[in-house]
Amino acid sequence: MPIESIIGILTIIFMLMAMTRKVAILVATKAPEQSREKSPNVGFKILIWFSKYHRLFAITALLLALFHGALIFAKTGSISVSGSVLIGILIIQGTSGYLLEKNLGNQKIASLVHKIVPFIAVGLVIVHIIVNSLGY
Repeated sequence: MPIESIIGILTIIFMLMAMTRKVAILVATKAPEQSREKSPNVGFKILIWFSKYHRLFAITALLLALFHGALIFAKTGSISVSGSVLIGILIIQGTSGYLLEKNLGNQKIASLVHKIVPFIAVGLVIVHIIVNSLGY
């Protein structure tokens, strides 16, 4: 397997690891009150750990995506449009997260963007894989 493919797979893994924060929030809000009082199970502790480091995973995913794109460009001499759009979406996600963290701009819009973009990114990853496997 070529190194650029391995880097692409690692990018997807880190994107999914960053998205576990959404799962952790959903689980925490849906958990019954009595189960919150007890010591959390191992699965919940793992979700909390992923949630704690979701920014680091997201930054790593973006850097890996940039590296993946640079490797592909070095190999083929052309830029993937679907990959470039995906990198742009990851930058939008990071920007919306930064705006939320620093309490800048319209928080409702930043929050909405930050909630929706990960699902768009997953769809774009699928499109990117299909388009590039067809040779476009």
